[in-house]
Amino acid sequence: AMSRTWQLLIGILCLLHALCSTIQASATVAPDASDQPPVMSAGHMNASCSGKSSTSLPKVIKSKKGILLGITATSCRHCRSFEPHYAEAADSIKELGGKFVRVDMDGRSCQDWRERIGVEGLPAIKWCKKGKCFHYHGKQTAPELSAFVAKQLKPPFETGNSFDSVKSFMNAHDVSVVAFLSESDEDDFEDFKDSAKMLQARHNVFFMAVQSKKAAEAAVQAEWAERFPCIVLSRNLPSGGVKRSYLSLAEGSETSLSKWISSKSLLLVDELTGENFKMYEDLRLPMGIMFLNSSSEASDASAKAIAELELTAAHFLDKMVFVWASSESFGSRMVTLGLKPNIFPSFALNTMDGHRYALDQDVSVTQFSLRKFCDSFLKGQLEPVEVSVILCPLPIQASQL
Repeated sequence: AMSRTWQLLIGILCLLHALCSTIQASATVAPDASDQPPVMSAGHMNASCSGKSSTSLPKVIKSKKGILLGITATSCRHCRSFEPHYAEAADSIKELGGKFVRVDMDGRSCQDWRERIGVEGLPAIKWCKKGKCFHYHGKQTAPELSAFVAKQLKPPFETGNSFDSVKSFMNAHDVSVVAFLSESDEDDFEDFKDSAKMLQARHNVFFMAVQSKKAAEAAVQAEWAERFPCIVLSRNLPSGGVKRSYLSLAEGSETSLSKWISSKSLLLVDELTGENFKMYEDLRLPMGIMFLNSSSEASDASAKAIAELELTAAHFLDKMVFVWASSESFGSRMVTLGLKPNIFPSFALNTMDGHRYALDQDVSVTQFSLRKFCDSFLKGQLEPVEVSVILCPLPIQASQL
C-alpha cells in the first residue's frame, strides 16, 4: 500500500510539473502583438502570418528562388542581441541577389505557422523555397548566414576536373562530398545528384562531382580516395586533422547514398531539437547532451562550452553523437538524466537501452573531463543513474521533445 502511495505521489508531481511547464510556455506568447513594434527590424521586408498580400507568409515561402526567413517575436527579449548580425547579413545577402525576410510570430494567427514550419525556439532561421522550409543549424552571424544563402543560390554541386581542384575543394569546406565517377556510371551519378539536391539545405556539406579518370587516379595515389569509382566524404576537424570516409559503389550495393552522407556528415555538435532528434535516434549511438544556459548573459560561457564539446566529439566520431540543449527548451529534462536543474553547463549521456549517465556537476566541463567521462562509459566503467533519484522516470523520446 505504501509503495502504491509513493507511485501516486510521484505521478501527481509529474502532472503538476507538466502543467506548470505548459502554463509557463503559453504565458510567453503575447495574445496579440500587432500594435507593438517588431523586435527585429533587419531584413528586406516584414512578412505577416495572415492575409493574402504578396508579403504574407503563405506567399513568401513559396518563392521559387528561395528566401532566408528570420523568425522572432516581441515576447523574445534576447532576440534583440542578434539584430546587428541580421542587419549586416541582410546587406550581404542583397548583394548576392537573395532576400532576407523577417516575421514576428506573435499573436494567435501565428500559432499554426509555428507548428507548420517547425519553430521550437527563438530566434530561428529557415530557408524556404517552393513552400518548404528547412531549419538552419549554423551560427547566426553575418558571415555564416551570407555563406549559407550563397550556397543555396548556387547549383547543388560543383564539377572538378583535376586533383588540384579536388584538394582546394576539400580544404575549403568543413565537410565535403566528392564523387569520383566515370561517364558510364549513369545511375550512380543520378543518385549523387539527387543526394546533393536533397542535402543542399545542410549548411556545412558541399558536393563535387569528378568524372576525370586522371584526377581520380591522382587522388587514389595520394590516398585522398580509396578506389575509382567511389564516394569520398572528407571532414576537416577542429584540431587540424582530417577524417575521410569512403563508399565503394559496388554493383548490387543497397546502401542509400543520401542516408550514408547524412550520417557521416552530421555536425560534430548540433543543437538538440525535435526536428533532428529522430535523425540522431536512427543512428543507434549513445548521445552526449550538454545543457546550456540560454540567456544572453551566458552566451560567452555557452560558446566556450560548445567549443570544448566539439573537440570531444571529434575524438569519438562514429562511436557517439553529441548535442547541446538550451535551458529554455529542455531545462526540465535535466532531472530525467540525473542532473540537478539550473547548473550550467552540465553534461549527461542518454543511451538506446534507456540508461542515463551524468557527469558530476562539481567537475569543470572541459574537453579533458568530457573525454575521460566518455572513455569510461565506452569501457563499461560507469554506473547508470538510478531511477530512484529521478523525479519523473521518463525516457527522453522524440515524441517528448
